[in-house]
Amino acid sequence: MSDPKRDREKMKQEEHKKNRLGAAKDAEQRGKAGALTEMANSFSWLGMLIVIASLVGVFLLINLL
Repeated sequence: MSDPKRDREKMKQEEHKKNRLGAAKDAEQRGKAGALTEMANSFSWLGMLIVIASLVGVFLLINLL
């Protein structure tokens, strides 16, 4: 069996070789906005629960009004 992390890294390297400008553009956009996984990893489980509850609350508030 192959390791999923290794497979993702291999696919990323292959894509980078095929399309260097696209990879640079993606990296620039990620650098500006940040990655969702980085945000999720920076929170504890309680912090993430608060973020999810806030998003659900805003969604419900918008739909009720």
